[in-house]
Amino acid sequence: MEIALIFYGVILLAVFLLPVFDAVHNAGTVLGAGFGAVTLAAGIYFHKFTQKERGVILLLLAVITLVVFFAMYMIYQSGKSRRSDAKVILVLGCRVRGLEPSKALCKRVDRAYYLLTNIPESVAVLSGGQGSDELISEAQCMKDMLVQRGVSPDRLYCESLSTSTDENIAFSTKLLAQNGLSNEIYLVTSDYHQKRALMLCEKYALIATPQSSKTKALHLPTFLLREILGLVKDSLINN
Repeated sequence: MEIALIFYGVILLAVFLLPVFDAVHNAGTVLGAGFGAVTLAAGIYFHKFTQKERGVILLLLAVITLVVFFAMYMIYQSGKSRRSDAKVILVLGCRVRGLEPSKALCKRVDRAYYLLTNIPESVAVLSGGQGSDELISEAQCMKDMLVQRGVSPDRLYCESLSTSTDENIAFSTKLLAQNGLSNEIYLVTSDYHQKRALMLCEKYALIATPQSSKTKALHLPTFLLREILGLVKDSLINN
């Protein structure tokens, strides 16, 4: 059992620390790597615990693993793209480094461009404000990218004030109403982010169909674990 725990701990550390070399790190990184370190330590010192203590440790590790992996699976399943008759596309922003879009933002723009191209009568709401390390808003960055690809600016609406997913949805809902646009939308964001975003759409009475951009497999566990924390936080705030 010691070897199994040590192996599991090393795997967890690798899964959650390797993305750091791609500049991917967040609360999920800390929590996942922390759990890996605890598991590794439990394996190294397993022989020093009593029989009862060993049973408790194994039970706790098993329960935490099952709960977290099930939650990750459910979040990922919610992110699968579906089709609808929506003519409005809501694109949620992601980090811009100076003037350069992050890889995640580029993938969201790719998905939005696909929809705008294949639904000629569609329009898009681009949502995302400007962070302290961003020289332009995420919304403006997305607009610039789409216009460069040939999308007419008349089809693009910018929401440039939001600083969180809740504000993305709330402010975009107001923009839809102000411009007489339908509340039936395609929701474009990363696959790991869809579950929480869809819940917020429901909160603001938007009829949302997910259209997700794919996340690199190496980065997915970190983001999924972060989303679990985000869902817990949102649940506590809304209750």
